[in-house]
This record gives sequence, C-alpha cells and structure tokens, in this order.
Amino acid sequence: MRAGVDVSEGVDIDADQLAVSASVVKVVIALGVLAQIADGRLDPRARVTLTAKERSGGPVGFALYQDDAEVSVRDLVVPMLTISDYAATHALLQIVGIDAVSKRPQIPP
Repeated sequence: MRAGVDVSEGVDIDADQLAVSASVVKVVIALGVLAQIADGRLDPRARVTLTAKERSGGPVGFALYQDDAEVSVRDLVVPMLTISDYAATHALLQIVGIDAVSKRPQIPP
C-alpha cells in the first residue's frame, strides 16, 4: 500500500511569515500570461517594445541591448524563465497586471 499526502488544499511552511519571492515570482507571472492567452484576453503574438531608455542594467538578456527591442508577448516568457531577464519580467507584469499575478492564476483545461 502506498502512502500519500493530500495537497488539494495546498501546502505551506511558515505561511504566516513574510518572505521575499525573488525570481520564483516569475513562474507566477508566466502562469498569469498563459492564463490570459488561454482564455483569449491576451494575444500571444502582440508586439511589445522594450526601450533601451527604460531597461535597467544587468549582465544578461535585454539589458545588454543598445537599441530598442520589439518582441512578442509569448517570446518574452522565454528569457524571463530561462535567464531571469528583468526587462522581460517587468514588461509582462505590466501587461498582465499585479492583480492577476496576486490571485494565483489558473490555466483553464
């Protein structure tokens, strides 16, 4: 007989303690983007311009670009999740909104 743990209500450790989400929040932002694409609120091909003037510095990704960059919403998810790109993260958060991210987005079946 196999023992299991019921996680249908969630699992937490020290849930009453504040914690810095750091780059883990990028997964939740990606879920928010995917949820809005799945239900038709967001066009995955929509173009986003990341201006050189608005980007913060950094050692990787769009921070290294000297010129403005135009990319699709769905393509922004890739650098956000693979190289933790701040410019991509910021742009996607602006698109989906902080409220959508705060609500624990669900992907429709």
